[in-house]
Parts: sequence; structure tokens; C-alpha cells
Amino acid sequence: MATPKKFRFGSTSVTEAIGDVVRRGQTGHGDLHYDRVDLDRIEPDPENPRQLQLTDDEFTKLSDADWVRKVRAGDDLDDRTRVLVRLRDLADSMIENDVLEPIRVFRHGGQYRVAYGERRYWGARLAGLKDIPARISDQRPAKVSTLQLVENLHRDY
Repeated sequence: MATPKKFRFGSTSVTEAIGDVVRRGQTGHGDLHYDRVDLDRIEPDPENPRQLQLTDDEFTKLSDADWVRKVRAGDDLDDRTRVLVRLRDLADSMIENDVLEPIRVFRHGGQYRVAYGERRYWGARLAGLKDIPARISDQRPAKVSTLQLVENLHRDY
């Protein structure tokens, strides 16, 4: 018979304390910790090389099920429309599954800016979520441009 987890991982008081820290969103490492952040307190980073820059008009179109259905049925989509449809697909996935991978944000005044994960940020907004899981830094990461470029290379428009 297998050894119960509480004996395999040592003292139950230690594992319970770790569990409490994780549940409170304080799994910090230095100035980095994890929590859910209200989307209203987050803004895209204007220096992100992706430059998604979703306009109010595009956001409205993506919220219109008829427009999305009509565009998906079309064969000759321009590059920007293809980006928008994929963003809608991401939002639909978030409605069903929530956000699977946290975004990374850093403090900017009383708000936060997206270090990486801007597509997930916009997808969560389109999905109507109120908050999003995030890795939070107290300051702009030193290599944020590199992180953004690497993240962007893993995506295709």
C-alpha cells in the first residue's frame, strides 16, 4: 500500500502552512508574487513590440457574435482580421476554461502594465472576466523587451 501524502512530504503543519501561503496568493520569489489582478487595474505596455493595440471599434466587433460568425465563414481574411478572430477564439476558450497561464505584470503607479501576456489580457477582457491570474513584479523587469519578443515569437499573427 502507498504511503499517505502527509508522511511522504513530512510534517502536516508544514504542508498546511505552505498550502495557506499558496491559497493567499503569496508564493513570492523576491519581488515576484502570484495573485489574481482586476482587469480594470491593468493596461497594455505601450512599448510592447507586438503592438496589438486593440481599438474600441475592434473590441465592439469581437463582442458581436453575428460579426464573428460572418467573418469566420469568410475565406479571404486580411491579416488584422485573422488576428482578431484568433483573439476571439482565445476569449471563447477562457469562457470555458478560465485563463490557463498567468500573465506577467509590473507595477506602474497605482496600476499595472502587462510585461507579457497581452493577448491573454485582451482575451480575458473579451471573455468578460473580472480578474486574471498574474505574476506581479514591483518594478519593470530588466529584460521585459526580450521576454516580450520571445513570447511573440511563440505566436503567429
